[in-house]
Amino acid sequence: MNRFLKIIPLMLLQACAYMYIPSAKNTPLFEKKGEVQIEAGASANSVYGTGSYAFSEKFALIANGSLSFRNFSNRYDIVTTTSTTSGSQYFTVTNKFSHRYAEGGLGRYNLLSSKWKLEIFGGGGYGEAFVDFAAYKNYYWLGFFQGNFGRKWKFIEYGGSLRTAYSGFHFIYPSDSYPHHPLHLNFNNVHIEPLAFFRIGKDSLRGFVRVGFSITAPFYSFSGIKSTYGIYQEYLEYNILHLSVGLSYRFK
Repeated sequence: MNRFLKIIPLMLLQACAYMYIPSAKNTPLFEKKGEVQIEAGASANSVYGTGSYAFSEKFALIANGSLSFRNFSNRYDIVTTTSTTSGSQYFTVTNKFSHRYAEGGLGRYNLLSSKWKLEIFGGGGYGEAFVDFAAYKNYYWLGFFQGNFGRKWKFIEYGGSLRTAYSGFHFIYPSDSYPHHPLHLNFNNVHIEPLAFFRIGKDSLRGFVRVGFSITAPFYSFSGIKSTYGIYQEYLEYNILHLSVGLSYRFK
């Protein structure tokens, strides 16, 4: 039990995504023209909504957006560390984090004429992140290409998604030497983001669980850069593991 409790803080630290949070992936698995799917979900540090619409026999539109909890109130996000005093562990909230992101795209569905569904989408988005009362800021754009696959049964849907993306970050952070003159840093990144999903329910309303990973590789060396948040010990801070739950509704 004690070993398990030591693992929990490491999982919660995945919420410390100061620079970048992977977006909620649209995985509609459309079958015919006129279908609409909307979803609402929540993760450890954000809430989000998605919408998808099959406007023809072959093509569909997707859109989604997300907000961190800090966007709604002055409460702290789930950002924790652990400390040990006299052999006991406790959690300490460390800072305030705010993030918002929106994207849209166009794609093709029903690429497989079988029980398995395959669809591809491409698009772009824009995001903003703020830490420590906006002393640290990141503004970024992102372009993506995404493939979805899965299978649908009467009450169950399951499958996966793989996204590759390219982004440009504009990171602003305080200078130790000149506090009133922040430093600006521009660099690009490549992202690889696999995801698995499971939906279950009756008729059009279903609950879902998603779990995914993000691997971000910057085209930049952070050697010598000193930043309390965003870049730590010469590594970019971003959300690696993301787990979310929510509800999905399909209009047919």
